[in-house]
Amino acid sequence: MNLAAICALPKLNPGMLSVDAALAAVLERNDIRANVHYFSLRPGHVSNAGSSRFGARTYAALADSPDFDAFDAILIWGDFLHAAAFHDDMVRHVQRAAPELAAPHIKDRIYRNLLLEGASEATLRKTICYGGSIYLNDARDDWDERYRSAVGRLYSTARLVLKRDPLSAAFAQQYGAPGPALAVDAAFLLDRMDDAGKEHPGMVGYSFGRGVGASRLATLQARWFVHLCQRQARLPKAVDLKWLERDPDRPMASLEAKLELIRRCAFVVTDTYHCAINAWREGVPAVCIGYGTEAPKDPLSEKKKELLYSMLNARQFYVFAENLTASAAFGEARRIVSLLGDGSLAAAVRKNIAVATARSERLLVDALRAGPVPSGS
Repeated sequence: MNLAAICALPKLNPGMLSVDAALAAVLERNDIRANVHYFSLRPGHVSNAGSSRFGARTYAALADSPDFDAFDAILIWGDFLHAAAFHDDMVRHVQRAAPELAAPHIKDRIYRNLLLEGASEATLRKTICYGGSIYLNDARDDWDERYRSAVGRLYSTARLVLKRDPLSAAFAQQYGAPGPALAVDAAFLLDRMDDAGKEHPGMVGYSFGRGVGASRLATLQARWFVHLCQRQARLPKAVDLKWLERDPDRPMASLEAKLELIRRCAFVVTDTYHCAINAWREGVPAVCIGYGTEAPKDPLSEKKKELLYSMLNARQFYVFAENLTASAAFGEARRIVSLLGDGSLAAAVRKNIAVATARSERLLVDALRAGPVPSGS
């Protein structure tokens, strides 16, 4: 089949690399032969230099007047592509690169390419929306006439709509999406690394740079928490995973190396959403730190981490940054290490992830394998 995959901007951060690499893994794992054309609002290329596992990808820029007639299916893949706040971010991002473009023109392009505004019914019926989030929407977005009309028409007509968090799934149903509408983040669909030669885990892995990483004091508190966990667990060392560090020349090799390092850890402590997801997928428990008092406003919102851990019934492994004060950090470290010492709890979370991932992959694969929808159906 000819498959159009509409993705977020081709960034080189490991989280988004794992999201887009997962699509190729799903197709290969399910023996779906597809000629995949990757699209984004901005063109780009991701090299696979130095990687033995991942392929390269080239992203074509979405056109002012997209033509999807040549494709058998259209897959809108992951991230916040349908969230109104994301659209505002994209307008600012595009204008930084091309200041000559007016905001209304950019917004029109976003609506045509990401929400398929103006597309034919036949185009919408071969569209699959997988793994995105729209929980950032507020009442003003919800009742914006143009937004509500475009997203409602897309979700009520698309072949499949599956969101990566329960709040976004509920919103999608309000916009007309049929069925349960809940999936998992696409990064969970990436194949696990090979267990051959896997070392016995002997360290704590950590990486900060999102929530607590924005503050020097909070980062110091998080590092102290890691030290306490390491000491409580009697592990010989803690290692910085440097999850957010990018390698523009060898991005996929860098991702591969980070995953191999994660697999050598007994557990991971992080404030970064996709670092936690990739760790759990590789079978390594991830303790996630996030602020409970933050109001979600943009794609880096803390709430996506809390929603993730809630939907997987992994809340015991979620640590609120407000609780990492000097007086409270000892108790939190004892609690976490005690949880990790009972392997059945982490196993239960891994089972929840496996069940949710298998279910959403089955729905996705069925939608990809479905033939053209007859006109008028």
